[in-house]
Amino acid sequence: MRGIRVGVLGAGTFAGRFIPLFQAHPMVEDVCFAERLEERRQHTASKYN
Repeated sequence: MRGIRVGVLGAGTFAGRFIPLFQAHPMVEDVCFAERLEERRQHTASKYN
């Protein structure tokens, strides 16, 4: 069975709380996010990748 792929829009408080939970969930295959602000995008990518 294929895992769930999750996309998060924005890299604010919601993303900071839920990306780690999605990454730890055994049924989640991939977690990605989109953020239009370059600084926030880079920070979030370095923190969770």
